[in-house]
Amino acid sequence: MSKTNNLIKSALFVGIIIISAFIKIPVGPVPIALTFFSVNTISLITDTKIAFLSVLSYILIGLLGLPVFSFGGGAGYILTHSFGYLLGFLIVPVISGALKKKTFFKSNLYLKYILISIINIFCIYLVGSVYAYFLSLIYFDTKVEIFNILYFYVLIFIPGDAFSIFVSSYIAKRLKNVK
Repeated sequence: MSKTNNLIKSALFVGIIIISAFIKIPVGPVPIALTFFSVNTISLITDTKIAFLSVLSYILIGLLGLPVFSFGGGAGYILTHSFGYLLGFLIVPVISGALKKKTFFKSNLYLKYILISIINIFCIYLVGSVYAYFLSLIYFDTKVEIFNILYFYVLIFIPGDAFSIFVSSYIAKRLKNVK
């Protein structure tokens, strides 16, 4: 595939990620933005390099000051508790790319994508909650109970993210042969 096609794909994916950050679904006590949904789907349907560059570009655009994140943008966003999730998004294309090459669930692509997506969201939760914990501890000088971190940064998001996993895996399976 040509460099031009890859650039166009990447730009399209960055646009999709930006739009998805502003689409919020009220599930439980906190609305869930569709950012994980778009990053996960993109990582499942395209190659690692394009997906990674798309996510990296999205994060850099936001850090440069454009309000593309769910709650704004700018370099100061690094000091928000949700920035750890953005760092976790960078891992998703790498994990997806590596696991898509494996032969498990060879006969059932949908189950394979669900498993990859579960691993993806687990990694995002891990990076996001660890980042939030250490940001609270070091920068805000606030001791936070681990249970509170798990509750406010993981548990309340599980229902929406679980639904997202099933939908993005289904879409990725349907788009597998589309070039």
